[in-house]
Amino acid sequence: MSGEAEKDCGRIKVNIEAELISSNVSYPAFVGNMSRNGIHARVAHEEPAIDLKTETIVYLKLRLPAGNTLNLNCRKRWSYKNTAASFIEYIGVEIISPPEEYREFYKAMTAASAPRVRESEGTYGLSGQKLSGCFLWMAPGDR
Repeated sequence: MSGEAEKDCGRIKVNIEAELISSNVSYPAFVGNMSRNGIHARVAHEEPAIDLKTETIVYLKLRLPAGNTLNLNCRKRWSYKNTAASFIEYIGVEIISPPEEYREFYKAMTAASAPRVRESEGTYGLSGQKLSGCFLWMAPGDR
């Protein structure tokens, strides 16, 4: 698998409470999905969201289901808002040198949400269609 395809694969859908800290300002956030080296989050602002510049270093504190907090140093890679007056900013961050605790948590989450596919001369979905590239299997109620 090429490096680019590898980077895009392995995202798992989650809903984890978090806190984003940038320039000593704290914002409530929710992580929507995560990969080995990146996180997609929704960040709430008290005023219409002002986009942080791409490549800005931010800190993300994840509140894990077990109750502990995981602190991550991240680099903002992209962001968007639905409207200019939106109070919500969607961001993608790259985790700078993911710590061992994050790698272990990601591995456990990946195992718990493993896609239901079978391998037989290729990869096939539950309905038998041939799949190629990256995909995310969702349970029928997740749509």
